[in-house]
Amino acid sequence: MDVNTCLQRTESREAPKPHDSLWFFDGSVVLATDTLLFKVHKGFLSLKSSVFKDMFELPSPDGSALGEVGAVIMPELYEGTPMVTLVGDKGTDVEQLLLAVYEKRYINRDRNDLSLEAFAALLRLSTKYDFKDIRRELITLAGRHYPMFQSSYEFTSSLHCKLGVGQMFSQRRDSIVLLQAMFESNVDYLLPILYYSCCSFSMETILAEAHSIRAECLHNLLIGREKLQSRLKMYITKLPDILHACTGSTGCTSPDGKKCPHVGRFANLCDLLDTTDLYSIAGARTIYKKLLVHPPGICKGCRSLLMRTIESERQKIWEEIPSMFGYPGWRDLRAKMDAAVL
Repeated sequence: MDVNTCLQRTESREAPKPHDSLWFFDGSVVLATDTLLFKVHKGFLSLKSSVFKDMFELPSPDGSALGEVGAVIMPELYEGTPMVTLVGDKGTDVEQLLLAVYEKRYINRDRNDLSLEAFAALLRLSTKYDFKDIRRELITLAGRHYPMFQSSYEFTSSLHCKLGVGQMFSQRRDSIVLLQAMFESNVDYLLPILYYSCCSFSMETILAEAHSIRAECLHNLLIGREKLQSRLKMYITKLPDILHACTGSTGCTSPDGKKCPHVGRFANLCDLLDTTDLYSIAGARTIYKKLLVHPPGICKGCRSLLMRTIESERQKIWEEIPSMFGYPGWRDLRAKMDAAVL
C-alpha cells in the first residue's frame, strides 16, 4: 500500500470539524455530518421544519431520539451541547440547507448564481426535513427556468444561459440532474417539462447519465422520448402535403404567372426525422431552412398561411407532450404547481 493511499484513508477517517460561520455561541444543538459540525438553534429549526420539531420533542426510552429520516440525537454531548447526527447527509449539503434557513434571501426567484449542485441538495434536504418555505422557493425558481407555456419555454431554451443566469441550468446536462432531483423529491408537476427537455439529448448522452437516474424515471424518459420522436416524424412526413394544401388556396399567382404550388417544395426533410425538439420545426425555421422556391418565390399570403398552419400543428403536439410521459395536460400541471407554491 503506497503512502498516498494511507493518507487518503487517514483523511477520510478524520472527525468532522465545526463550521466557520454556522457555529453560533448561543446554539442549543450540534448537527453532525460526515465532514462538518453545525451549532445551531433548536427553536429556530423547529419553527421552519416539522421534522426537526418532532425530532427534538420525542426522546426515545434510552435517552436518544430517532427521527424517521434517519437523524439520531445521541445521549452524548459535544462541548456540553446535545448532538444530532444526520445520517447519510453530506456536510456540504447540510451547509447549503442551513444557509438557506438562516439567510432570508439566500433563495429567491431572481437569484442567478446558485449552482445546480446546491439547488439539487437544497431540494432533496428541504423535502426530507420538511422545510416548506425553502422547497416552495426552489420549485418557483425551477418553474421560472422551465415554463410550461410553449412560447416561454422555447424562448428560455434558445438562450445559452436561461434568462441571463450564471451557473444554474446553463449546461445541457443540467436538465438530467434537475429531472432526477425533482423525481426524488416528488415534484411531479414539473416532471413532464423536464422529461421533454431531456428528450433533446442523444441516446448516447442519456445512457451515459443512466447510472444517476432512477430506473422508473429513466423508463419514463425513454418511453416518452420514443413516443415524441414518432409523433414528430409523422408530422414531418406530412409537411409536403401541408405545403400543397396551403399554397394556391388563396387564389394567388406569382409575378411570372405560375401559381405558388408550382414554385415551392421542401427539401432535406430527412434531416429532421430524428428530432425530438419542437423548436427545430418552428414555422419560420422550417420555411426559411427547408423550403426551396423558384424565383420569385411563393407569395406573402401563401407563406403566411403555411407558417400559421405549421405553428398550429406544433401547438397540438405541445399539448400532447405530458400524456406521452403519463401525466395530465399542461393546464392541470400548472394549476397543481400554482397550488403548491402559494
